[in-house]
Amino acid sequence: MEPAELQRYVPLFSGCSAQEWQALLRIVSNQFVEPGEIVFKQGEPCSAFYAVVRGMLKLRLEEAGIRRVVGFVQAGDTCGESAVFSGEGYAVSAVSVTDCELLAIPAFPFLRLTQRFPNLALRMLGWLSQRYHAHLRNSTRLAMQNADQRVAAWLLHHATAGAQGPVVVLPPKRVDLANLLCITPETLCRIMKRLRTAGQVAVEGDEVHLLDTEALQRLIVGGRDAMKEERRPVQRGRGVRIDEDGQKKPAAP
Repeated sequence: MEPAELQRYVPLFSGCSAQEWQALLRIVSNQFVEPGEIVFKQGEPCSAFYAVVRGMLKLRLEEAGIRRVVGFVQAGDTCGESAVFSGEGYAVSAVSVTDCELLAIPAFPFLRLTQRFPNLALRMLGWLSQRYHAHLRNSTRLAMQNADQRVAAWLLHHATAGAQGPVVVLPPKRVDLANLLCITPETLCRIMKRLRTAGQVAVEGDEVHLLDTEALQRLIVGGRDAMKEERRPVQRGRGVRIDEDGQKKPAAP
């Protein structure tokens, strides 16, 4: 693997010196997992942290016998890094939801590298700080936003650049996403249908194309009232209609 590839899939290593790159490349290894395979389990001692090259993992928390999805990890994201320094084992379990290619960075060899290269430890500290603040923002969103706002915020946060504009890859099991957003699967389906009808998204399999990111931003600020304002009379029968895929079609005579 070349340094540029490692930097692409493990952003916390950006800015490393040539010596640091060579040392990292000697300890990193590829790992391939199938859907449903457990990458690491909650409470286990940390043996490595992981970057996703391809595919998707879900992070699952188990408390009092109840399992709850608390996040998804997609290409370019990492997981398990907080356990490298905590000494308390993994805080959650990571389970693959698709075929995945991962980069495994072993914990103890990495810790030895931080002793040789202190800047690596500083980068890790900065990275963990960013993740902590992101977790606080997510917790605040769940507490203060309604279901429509949560879905819109999740779509915008996870959007990546596609050939035809911003696109989001949904988890194959919609119940996992509904679980994460603290809503029912039925509520998630209704919200996605409203977004399609309003022409804000188009859905193709597991991909959601964001057709109007500004409208989604307004939805986050104004809630469902903002969505209602997006529905203009011309879309309700004056020559144009919006189909279920979010595309404009001639209205029936």
